[in-house]
Formats: sequence, structure tokens, C-alpha cells
Amino acid sequence: MLARVYRLIALAIRLLPPLPIVVVHGFADDEENSLRLAAAMAARRPGRWPVVLLCANPAHARQLLQIANRHAAYPTAVPRFVRKDSPQGVLLFVLARVFCYTHHMFGAPDPGPRRVHVNVGHGHGPKWAESKGASATHRADLAMINNAEWGGDVVEVQGLARGGETVVLPNPREDALREPADRHLLRSLGVDPERPVVMWLPTYRRTIAMRKAQWQDGSTLHDDPTMIAALERMSASAHEHGIQLLTKFHKLDSEARTVVDFGMPVVTQEQLDEAGLSFYQLLTCIDGMISDYSSVYVDYLSKDNPVALFFLDYAAMEGSRGFNSPDFRDAARELILTGDASVASFFAAIAAGEGWRDEARHSFADAIGFAEPVYPATLAALARIRQVAQRKGVRVPASWSYDGRYDETGESPAVS
Repeated sequence: MLARVYRLIALAIRLLPPLPIVVVHGFADDEENSLRLAAAMAARRPGRWPVVLLCANPAHARQLLQIANRHAAYPTAVPRFVRKDSPQGVLLFVLARVFCYTHHMFGAPDPGPRRVHVNVGHGHGPKWAESKGASATHRADLAMINNAEWGGDVVEVQGLARGGETVVLPNPREDALREPADRHLLRSLGVDPERPVVMWLPTYRRTIAMRKAQWQDGSTLHDDPTMIAALERMSASAHEHGIQLLTKFHKLDSEARTVVDFGMPVVTQEQLDEAGLSFYQLLTCIDGMISDYSSVYVDYLSKDNPVALFFLDYAAMEGSRGFNSPDFRDAARELILTGDASVASFFAAIAAGEGWRDEARHSFADAIGFAEPVYPATLAALARIRQVAQRKGVRVPASWSYDGRYDETGESPAVS
């Protein structure tokens, strides 16, 4: 039944002329790439160009958009909010001249010659693009990636529309990492803003049960007593150095539904909403990050704060999911925590307000072709979308051009 609906949507896109409508969709409603882009587009449109954010919960999405764009150094506005899985949402998707998304939807139909579809991306980390439980094609005229190597592997797997292109730019959500930090709001999370804060942010291994699929990559953490013991020692080491160690699970992560807390406080999306913080605004407030195979630590390179990697299930992850090239064990070798002594050195450096293996972090960024800093990346993305539309012969708002007025360097961004 669903496949038939997708075929009808693809046929409608081929037959119906598009209208001057911009549609944005992010998974889930708290996806800051879509929240940033929709707010900037809404502020830079002629009167007859409605901007619509497709979402699961319009009221919640409105709240999230206002929080995420609170410190934007450029004009923002509130778009229309429409439920994705509604007749109106499907119709707007079909009629939109410009569609920007983080994850494919409605069967990922080809945009054809009269529309511009943009894969804004959700993250481009070390994991191979296709999970064995959720393979998908993302047909787009433009794919935005924040690093040339791993992001390039993702685009190669997911594909582009005929004539499509890729651009290496910081994610729109990375703008938050260069904006003011509301560190005082950490108190609402039970965190002392006067003490150093580090987050352990693992990738998800097993997803929650979803409508279409459930899958597992690697071995789940709460079933691994060796990993639990190592994380408890990590938490104890952080405490010894006066570091507040927190975690937050991915929205799809089944670990968040377990009773295992790994010896550290868990921050939830509900707590962030109540505190008035987006996730990337929270990352702006912390002093360092420990991760594993997640793409979030790649984004966090924009902050130029200490980053460390910790994992024990590489073989299981490699066998079930696989990794992009270059292998992060080579590219980020010196950032990997190999035992209790290296964990202690990481926390000691943060406690002293010092860098930790900064040269290795910069070399890692170079190895994956991490995007050159641009602020605001959101406006640079708008400019690139307009350039691609012009080359395709699709009219979009001229106001999406970008002259560098908000760039911290005073220069226009170099988009490649």
C-alpha cells in the first residue's frame, strides 16, 4: 500500500507544475539543521513565497524553532508549521518548488527539471552510510556535507539526482557553536555552570521499535558488562578531577529506555525543552566531548574544544555496519582513549583549562576534509541553494544570496 502511495506521489511531481512554495523537513522535530534553515528562509522571502516546516507536532516544533534561533546573528522569522503525515503535508511536498530535508521522505522521488531538492544532511561521521536495517536513496540536486571524505562516501551511497552536486559547508546547526553560550541555563539541568562539563555522546547501537524497521549495529552497551565497568571508571575519574560528566542518548537509541545510567546523569530532550536550550546550544556550554562512532563529534570540531573517542566494540560495529574511509582509527588515532590513564589525562587537561592533543584534533579535521569555518553557515547554505537553482533554471528568491555581512571575518564565504 505504501509503495503505491509513493508511486502516485512521484507521478504527481512529474505531472504537476510546482508553485513558489518552500518546504523544509527534518527528522525529528528537534533537528536543528532544518530549524535553522526554515527560520532563515522565512525571513528572506518575497511575500508570495510561503515557507513551510513539515513536522510531527506543530506546537512543539514552533517552540523548538524559536529556541534554536535565539542567538542567530541574522534575521529569522517563523514559517508555517504543517504535520508531515497529513494530506496537506503531502500536497505541499508535491507542489513545492524547493524542498530541503535531512532524511528522505515519501519515497524520495526524483525532483525532475522544475524543482530543486536539497539534502541538508543530518550528520557525516565514520559509520558507513547504509544501515542494514534502513537502506535508502536520497535523490537531490544538492547534497550538503560538512566534511569531504566521510560525507563524500555518504553521498556516493545515497546518490544524487541526475546532474546533482555536492558542496562542503558547515552544517547550519554548527552556527550555534559560534554563538553566545547560555551557560547559566545549565542550572535547570542540575549542572553547576561554574564547574567544567564534559558530555559522553555515544552513537546508537539498537534503535527503538519504529513503524517501518528496527535494527542493531555493533553490540548494545547495557548488555556489555565490560563496557559498563569501563564507563563507571570513566565517571569516577571525571569526579576525581572535578568534572561533571553527562550523557544524552540519540532519539532513536533503545539504550535511553533502559535502567542503566552508566554512572552519569542523563540529559533528556524534555529537560532541554524546559530549560530553553537546544541540543547544540547545550554543546556550546560544555568544555569537552567523548564519543565513539557518532557524527556529533565531527560537528563539534567547529567548537575547537577537546574531543576524545572511546569504544570497545569496534569489531562488532565493523561487521554489522562498517565504516567510511579513511578509517577513523587511523585518522583520529591519537584521540582514542586506550585505558584509564588516557582517560585521566583527558579530564586533567579540561580541569586545568588546557587543550588536549590539539594538534592531533586539527590533523584529524584535515584528514577528513572538514569544512572551513563559515559564520553563519545557514546563510552560506541559502546562497548555494540559489546558485544550484539558477544553474538548473529554477526561479528561487533573489534574497537568498549572501554578501558576507554577518561573517566574522568580514569576507564572503568560500563555497566549493
